[in-house]
Amino acid sequence: MEIAPKPANESQRLAALRRYQLLDTPPSRGFDELVGLASSMFDVPTVLVSLVEDDRQWFKAKCGLDACETSRDVAFCSHTILESGVMVVEDATTDHRFFDNPLVVGEPFIRFYAGAPLITPGGFNIGTLCLIAYEPRGLSKRDRELLTLLASQVVDQAELHLHAHDAEKYYEQVIRHSGMLEQEVAERTRDVVKTREQVIQCLAKAAEYRDDDTGKHVRRVSAYVGLIARQLGLHDEQCQAMAVAAKLHDIGKIGIPDNVLLKPGLLTVHEYGLMKGHVDLGSAILANMADNDQSLITRHCEIGSGILRDGDYPLLRLAEEIARTHHEKFDGSGYPQGLAGEAIPLSGRITAVADVFDALSSDRPYKAALPVEHCLAILDEGRGGHFDPAVLDAFHACLEGILDARVRIEQGITEPYCAA
Repeated sequence: MEIAPKPANESQRLAALRRYQLLDTPPSRGFDELVGLASSMFDVPTVLVSLVEDDRQWFKAKCGLDACETSRDVAFCSHTILESGVMVVEDATTDHRFFDNPLVVGEPFIRFYAGAPLITPGGFNIGTLCLIAYEPRGLSKRDRELLTLLASQVVDQAELHLHAHDAEKYYEQVIRHSGMLEQEVAERTRDVVKTREQVIQCLAKAAEYRDDDTGKHVRRVSAYVGLIARQLGLHDEQCQAMAVAAKLHDIGKIGIPDNVLLKPGLLTVHEYGLMKGHVDLGSAILANMADNDQSLITRHCEIGSGILRDGDYPLLRLAEEIARTHHEKFDGSGYPQGLAGEAIPLSGRITAVADVFDALSSDRPYKAALPVEHCLAILDEGRGGHFDPAVLDAFHACLEGILDARVRIEQGITEPYCAA
C-alpha cells in the first residue's frame, strides 16, 4: 500500500479547507442531494463528499456507507487531491497503490473508485467527490466530464455555506450593534428627558425665589395635577408630563412687582390688572421658549442649548397651555380669553382645581389658610361655573392622595407626581 504524500501547498490547502467551516458540521441538504444525484447518474452504490484534513478524511455527505471518516493514510482521496483531474481506479486489487489497502482487503472491499478533486476558486484541492463500487468497472470520458461538473457544484455549495455563515455573522453583528444603538438612544433619551425636566425645575424656581410660599405652591399644584390626571384615566406618561408642566403655571409672576405679588391686603383695580397679567406674561415666556430659543442659547450650557434648538418641545408647549388657560372658568367667565367648557384644554381645567384648592388651603401673604372642609365647600360652589364637574369629581375621588402629597411635600419629600 502506498501512502500518498502531502501536497507541497499543504498548509495553504488546509487553511482553505478550514475557511469553509464544513468540518464536523451536521448534514446539509445541498450536499446530500448532490451525492444522491451522483449515485443515480453513475449507478454506483456509494458516493462521498470527502474533505481531506491533517490525518483523516471526513465525509460531509455520503450515501451507501455508515462510516463518518477514515484515516488519511488509507484514503483513496489522499491520492486524488494530488491530481488536477479525475482519478480512476478500475480494479483496486490490481493497482499497486491499493491492492493491500485495508479498505480493499477488508470491509467495505472497494474495487472501483473514481474521484474528482474539489478545487476551490483559489486553486486548492480540499477534498473529493468520489464514486465507489464493489465490482471492477471503468469510467467513460463523458462520465469523467460529468463527475468533474458535479464536483464543481459541490464547491459551489461550499461557497454558499461560507457566504451564508458570513451573512449570519454579519447579521448577528448588526443585531448586536442595533442593540447597542438602541441602548445608547434610550440612555440619551433619558438624559434629554431629565435635562428638560431640569429646565422646567429651573424655570419654576424663578417664580419660587420670589417668595417661599409661591415655591411650595408650585410643587403642591404639580403633585395635585398629576393625581387628578391619573384619576381621570390618563396614561402614566401623560400624568407625569402634565404634573411637570404644571410647575410653570405661575411662571408669569416673574413679571409682577413685589409690592403687588407680596401685598398682604386687598389689591387695587390697577394691581389686580397687573396680577391678571401674569397669565399672558407666563404664556409669552413659554411660547417664546417653544418657538424662539435664541435667548436661551446664550444663557444655558451646551446640552441645554442642544435640547432647545429644534423648537419641538411638547412638555413646554403643554406648560404654555397650562400657564395660558388655568384661570379660565368652565362657564366662560374667566380670563384671559373667556374660554368655556371643553374649549378650555383639559390641562387647564385640571390645574384650575388644583391651583384654587392649594390657594385656599395654604397661608398666603394676604390671607390665612382655610380648613380643608371649608375649601371643599368653596370648590363645590364653583361646580359647573368655575370648575369642570368631571375634574372636580376626580379631585374628590383622590383627595386622600392629595392630602398625603401635601404632607410629604411639607416634609421635604420629592413630590409624587402620580402616586397612587
